[in-house]
Amino acid sequence: MLYNKYMVTIFLTKCDKSRSHDFLFYLLEKEYSIVADESGLVRTPYGKLALLESNVYFNISHSGDCVAVAICKKHSVGVDIEKLKDADKSKIAKKYFGIEPQSAAEFYTLWTKAESFVKYKAGSIAAELKKIVLDGDNVYYDGELQPVQSKTVQYQDYIISLTSKDTDIKIIDCGVFEY
Repeated sequence: MLYNKYMVTIFLTKCDKSRSHDFLFYLLEKEYSIVADESGLVRTPYGKLALLESNVYFNISHSGDCVAVAICKKHSVGVDIEKLKDADKSKIAKKYFGIEPQSAAEFYTLWTKAESFVKYKAGSIAAELKKIVLDGDNVYYDGELQPVQSKTVQYQDYIISLTSKDTDIKIIDCGVFEY
């Protein structure tokens, strides 16, 4: 295994969204020696996918033809990926974040940070978004500072945000997934 057991690793690939579980199972077996399939996936009471009887946590996000899978052996993770687009998102940003972003990258940074936090805590983006305040890497939920960090990177023409208790993050581009 190449990865520190406490590190959060984000694996990226180009593949169809419908193949994202295949990509997850491939990664679990190749990188973590865990053999899994659809029968080993369960939904938590909050609707988040989890591995049955495992201490490995994961989260999946898609945008365009890119899939991001975040995996951690210590605690829950939330990941969101968005392809940069030049569409005007100022009304959405003003409504949910109280600001007008100066660029598409700024908007998608806010959006992916918020969505990765919601996915971390297994909530609903529609119900939770107005309760989230972002201040740098800090996340406030319902007015309380959360014991997590939110990290964002721009990778090629994508913005990727991860919410986790661990700030040691590694991103690995796996190329085109053809497994």
